[in-house]
Amino acid sequence: MDAVLSASVDALNGIVGQPSDGDGEVDLEPGVWPKHASPLKQVLRTLNSSGQGPQGSLIPEVISSHSLAACLTLFPESAGKSIAARILNDSSAWLWDLFGFREGVVHFGDDLRDGLVRVVRLLLLRAYQNYATEGFQAFSAVPPAIYVSRTGRTAHAKYICTQIGLPLTCIREVPTHKTFGSQQAMDAGTLEKMMEEDASSGQLRPLLVLASAGTPSLGHVDALARVQEVAKKKAVWVHVDGPALAALALVSNTNNVPAPVGDSFGISLSTWFSVPALPCATMVRFSDPQLLHAAGLSSINLTRNLACFPLWVAMLTLGQDAFRGRARASFEACLVLLRALSASPAFDILSRSSQALKEAKDWSISDVTTRPIGATVLFDLLPSSVVFRYVPRTTSVEVSSDGDQTVLPGEDSGGEKGSYADALNTWLGQILLRELPQDTPLDVLKVEGKGVAIRFAPLESFPPSSDLLTREKVEHIVEVVNAQLEILDATVRHRKNFQVAVEQSPRLELVHVEGWAGLGAVRFLPASMAPLTEGATAGEEVVKEKEEEAKEEKPPAVEEARKNEINMLNLEIVSQLRHSDAAFSKGESEDGVVCIRFGMATKDTDIAELVSLVTRIGEHVEESSKFIDSMAEIVRKGIATAEQDLKQENDARIWQEGIMRHLPVVGSVVNWFSPPPKEITVKGRAFNLQQGKIESTESIYKHRMMVFKDSEGSSRAPLSPAPQHVAGGAGQVNPLDESTSSSTTSPEEKKSNEVVSST
Repeated sequence: MDAVLSASVDALNGIVGQPSDGDGEVDLEPGVWPKHASPLKQVLRTLNSSGQGPQGSLIPEVISSHSLAACLTLFPESAGKSIAARILNDSSAWLWDLFGFREGVVHFGDDLRDGLVRVVRLLLLRAYQNYATEGFQAFSAVPPAIYVSRTGRTAHAKYICTQIGLPLTCIREVPTHKTFGSQQAMDAGTLEKMMEEDASSGQLRPLLVLASAGTPSLGHVDALARVQEVAKKKAVWVHVDGPALAALALVSNTNNVPAPVGDSFGISLSTWFSVPALPCATMVRFSDPQLLHAAGLSSINLTRNLACFPLWVAMLTLGQDAFRGRARASFEACLVLLRALSASPAFDILSRSSQALKEAKDWSISDVTTRPIGATVLFDLLPSSVVFRYVPRTTSVEVSSDGDQTVLPGEDSGGEKGSYADALNTWLGQILLRELPQDTPLDVLKVEGKGVAIRFAPLESFPPSSDLLTREKVEHIVEVVNAQLEILDATVRHRKNFQVAVEQSPRLELVHVEGWAGLGAVRFLPASMAPLTEGATAGEEVVKEKEEEAKEEKPPAVEEARKNEINMLNLEIVSQLRHSDAAFSKGESEDGVVCIRFGMATKDTDIAELVSLVTRIGEHVEESSKFIDSMAEIVRKGIATAEQDLKQENDARIWQEGIMRHLPVVGSVVNWFSPPPKEITVKGRAFNLQQGKIESTESIYKHRMMVFKDSEGSSRAPLSPAPQHVAGGAGQVNPLDESTSSSTTSPEEKKSNEVVSST
């Protein structure tokens, strides 16, 4: 057996992560089932070529353990169960020792919710005597009650009801603290009142409390000691889940292990200890073997027992100190980032209270884990995640004696609230995700009552990071955040200046664009739509006329035409601005009209120059568009005139030649007896763009060339581009030579000089 296992491990370690050696093997085509057998090496190469491939130092060992677990199922039943029992017992004992507990069973699986469902079955078997034989009818009269915080894992409670067949009315959401402590922590006092009301009414039977050691969004921890005390009075089971439980693994001294704060625990081994492909574990502090077996928590199943085989291999490969050190690295990373961000007044730390932030500056992780403290205090001191939010600080405008306005930063009063603050945090989160390595455990979320925030959660990242989070990596995160902080502060500081500058420009209009984090957005208005300024010279009648025109309700066609005019004008402005600065972009307001968006700013950004640039380019584009529109109108009128002239000439030719020539059959006979003169033909029309006139093409047909005429009607040769000459060079033209050449020109040559180009 040892030889088989060794050969399997060597073969897998030699294949995993190895690039193709160019031996001529072709990757399998996606979606095509080959007719003939494909070697395992080719199959693994095909998977490896589909992406970046697995990463991490323990990848070969983990993959080998999964393969060997499948290999053990082929052993004889007695031998397989013997090996599986040893692996299960060792893994369970090591896990209990890792978290400082001494009794109970461990259920391993792919999903924490499956273990929780088995725990609920255990509780139903204990609370309802006939549940094993009658099923749901046993609790149809008095259903069980499951208590969960409103900010906790309510999805787990719904999953339990779905799997067991409980009505959703069994879920009782407990309010959170409003006045003190963590705002997302369960209110233990309200929990006690709800239990008493349910028990006295006889409509629900208190059964289970789902407590959080780190809520899904902010990582707040329930008052577990108080919750345990309340639940114990009513004989209610407490199940604890959350990443803060990983802090129990940092306490290596058995004398300092905190007392248990729950009856069962959900453990995410893979993400907490940064080892991929490990199973989830549900640890249950219960000793009745019959009920445990009936609930499926201790049944002898070879396949299920071998689910812990990768954990067994990882624990042996790493050792106890390294396994604890992986969780320690995550907590240290959170602590370093927390201290760096809390030192800046620009960030609001949502995951910790102000008191906890003050205490976080006075101790290290070693100080906490080497002292005998309670589990609740341990969870409060060691942050499992950091949720922060950039807070735009208030500003004030200072007007100098010469009329210049300067925006000064004011005191931090909580900052601006609303969509703009959310847009700034969304932008910051996107920049961090782009600038930092891909495996950085950062994400952007929206917190109820706060807005958009950024969360750093190394204990909840999936898939787990390939490498441990060292102090240098966290300091790099802080450097990137501080670099973006300068841009954010500068943008907020210049934003008021930008709004003032736009309001002073009669051709620009401020536009609100939802979710835009830059300086803002403007719309360039055509001259016909721009409002009159106070300094404009206009009579009272003109002012009243414009005001009345603005108040009048325009027909839909007129409004649509104006909208299209504004859109085309601003689109062209954005196109030209993008050539000089990529900070400009196209946007749309709520009414669907195109606008010009200004991006983020730096402390050296000249706001007045940016606004002036947009105005200048807008006026230039407008003038160009007016010239094109006027030229298009001239061309349209010229075409209409040419068509009218050609029609008149054609009618005149018909009358001159006679109607008989244009009759079928008769016209052929007439033309045979009396051929028409060749000179009687309809001449075309040419449009002179310089003079805006329609001219006959008779001279072109006559001379086979194009001849230009000046405004006085005399013919002239075209103006060819003069060569660029260097002052004092050989390329200069002697006036004497020019006059001499013109004096010797014959009349025929003078006539040919009128020709522009040959057709």
